Amino acid sequence: MTFDLTSSIGELVAGTNLLAIWGLNFNDDEDFFQSPELIATAGASMTIPAGRFYGNPSPGSLNDPSLMGPAGIVAIDAPGQSFVEGTSLAVGLSVDSPTAEIRYTTDGSVPTAASTLYAGTPITINNTTELRARAVESGFIDGPIVGEGYIEIDNGGGNALTGFRSYLPIVVIENFNGLDADTGAFRPFNMTIFEPDPGTGLASVVDTPTVSTRIGMHVRGQSSVGFDKQQYRVETRDQLDNDLDFDLLGLGEESDFVLNGPWVDKSQIRNAFEFDLSRSLGVLAPETRFVELYLHEAGGTVSEDDYIGIYVLMEDIAIGDQSVDIPELDPSDTAEPDISGGYLLRFEESPESLPLTGWQSLELVDDEIYTTAQHAWISDYVNAFDAALSEGPNFGVVDFEDFIDAQAWASNMVFTELVRDQDSYVASAYLYKDRGGKLTPGPQWDLNLTMGVGGFHDNQSLTGWQFDHNSGDVFYTQGEREWNRRLFLDADFSQLFIDRWHAARQDQLDLTSLLNRVESHADFLRDPNGGDGVDSAAVHNFNKYPSNLGDPDPGFDSPVTATWEQQIDFIQDDWLTPRIAWIDSQFVPAPIINQSGGQINPPLNVNFTLPASGNVYYTTDGSDPRASGGGVSASAIQYAGGDVVIHSTT
Repeated sequence: MTFDLTSSIGELVAGTNLLAIWGLNFNDDEDFFQSPELIATAGASMTIPAGRFYGNPSPGSLNDPSLMGPAGIVAIDAPGQSFVEGTSLAVGLSVDSPTAEIRYTTDGSVPTAASTLYAGTPITINNTTELRARAVESGFIDGPIVGEGYIEIDNGGGNALTGFRSYLPIVVIENFNGLDADTGAFRPFNMTIFEPDPGTGLASVVDTPTVSTRIGMHVRGQSSVGFDKQQYRVETRDQLDNDLDFDLLGLGEESDFVLNGPWVDKSQIRNAFEFDLSRSLGVLAPETRFVELYLHEAGGTVSEDDYIGIYVLMEDIAIGDQSVDIPELDPSDTAEPDISGGYLLRFEESPESLPLTGWQSLELVDDEIYTTAQHAWISDYVNAFDAALSEGPNFGVVDFEDFIDAQAWASNMVFTELVRDQDSYVASAYLYKDRGGKLTPGPQWDLNLTMGVGGFHDNQSLTGWQFDHNSGDVFYTQGEREWNRRLFLDADFSQLFIDRWHAARQDQLDLTSLLNRVESHADFLRDPNGGDGVDSAAVHNFNKYPSNLGDPDPGFDSPVTATWEQQIDFIQDDWLTPRIAWIDSQFVPAPIINQSGGQINPPLNVNFTLPASGNVYYTTDGSDPRASGGGVSASAIQYAGGDVVIHSTT
């Protein structure tokens, strides 16, 4: 709506004038909102002053509007890179304004008007250095901070790094002799990534990096804090330590990442392989990239002593296009359908965020983005689902499928029961709810305690169901309700699980295909050109940690082998093959039809190869021969042997 105030110009007086807009919400409309904008046109006799910027905050005092600004952006002519010990870099700085000064620091501190003045002569960089600079100009706000990191590479003795080559990307993380990474708060570091050369397939720390950026980093995890390989959470940042999206190694534009260091998982591939398998089954899981990681926290040159092993770089779990693609709720989302999503939830032993009402271990991830009304809405939704599964009178009366994506739930259970995660369903277990959608499991997370690694809740057994062992466990869920075992008591859901398992066995869980998938991930850590003098990443990693393979308890029970390749064999031969065989043995096998579908020339004679016991029922109208609840459908025909003759499209 537009109001023309021209006729009221005569009401203006010299000095201060106040224009008030009063909106009356007579109908208590929750969507009522006003945001007035004053549009004025200057007459020929009016002079509009040049724009001004407020400098420093002055609460309680008048603002100082005298500053132009900000000053220009300093250009650094040498991007972040490495250089070899004994050599140096000459780094020049420039800014467009001839009256601006450039002030810089080389110790990581924020440059100010009192910092070193750049006199026009390139700065000599002859040791590991964080260079930060900004323009300072009279009458202007100080310009934005720019910065680059320069990494000195050791070139002498047994720790020389100049000759190192890897088939994986090499990541060097440097703190410029600042504070070491610790649990809790993020601390500033620099991350430099060297990717393999497309021609040779090899990466080197003396090549041109593809990424050099400021980051924040801290140690993550609970039980893993004491491992020789620690786990790190990483935020890519700008010079003011605000989040800055980067596409690291093709993972997509994000600012939140995790560096996972496999330790109890001696194969090094469990997270990467299982995330990949989960995605193939339709359950969300992060994308991953294997890297070789160097962490330098002591000043001086980066050397082989700073190598800390094979790591898995992965996107962190958060609402967003690259992770969980659901809308982020706005505070104004107070009624359905808007308030119905998106929500990101997590079961956790020690919740970091606000638990849902009535729960101790089920929390809203990043609870600060949700309002009290939104917290109440999702609590009510989850509790209604919980009630539908309870032992009380609601079971079988209220349809739990009104609340969950049952197909996705069954797919998640197919995956989880195959790998038997020690924390299955109850810790690091994520759920999400899209706007207008249902509660859905995923993304997968922290899958190092799987496939024979762990030792708790019978997760190393090749027989039995994991949901029977992670039910109502006080250590994990404070004795709270458990959903998956209860779902399996429902005849229709258990059949959905069986059908989903059978379908996956013809595709993603076909044994040959599954073992090949394991091989494809192990290949990243092998030497594709044996005998070329370049150690594989696996060899490099276990040269660093020679006792890891033979340690039966590096934090949790873990298979003991003489070689890394035998760890891969264990996954294939000692876990996946027998585990699949046991799950197969729990169900009546499907009959085999002797004819494939497709175009036919009728009549077509079809017959079935029958399972060892039981009756076979079939339909020809596309319906399920099984009735809801487990009985035989009224339209089903019992197969009596011989041929079923197909005369038309069926």
